[in-house]
Amino acid sequence: ATSFLIIGNYLKNTFFYDYKIPRWGAAFIAFGIPLILFLIGFRQFIGVIGFVGIIYGVIEGILIILIFKKAKTLGDRQPEYSLKVPSALLYFLMIIFILGAASQIL
Repeated sequence: ATSFLIIGNYLKNTFFYDYKIPRWGAAFIAFGIPLILFLIGFRQFIGVIGFVGIIYGVIEGILIILIFKKAKTLGDRQPEYSLKVPSALLYFLMIIFILGAASQIL
C-alpha cells in the first residue's frame, strides 16, 4: 500500500506539472481509478494494486519515451553526449510496454 501511495503521488505530480492537467484531474487519475475499480467489484487489494500497477507502469514508460523524444527535438542545451536512438526503436518499446500489459491483464 505504501508503494502505491508513493507511485500514485509521483504520477499525480507528473500529470500536474508536466502535462498541465488540473490538480483535481491528476489526483483523480492517480487515486480515483483504483478506488473505482475497488468499488465496482475488484475486492482483492493485491489484485487491484497489481492491475493498477500494470496500467501505471505502461503509462509511465510511454511518458518517459515521449518526454525523451520531445527533449531531443525542443531542447536548446547542447548535451555533453548524445544518444542516437532511432524513432522506430522508441515506438517498438512503446508497443512492447502495451503488449506486456495486455499479456498480464489477459
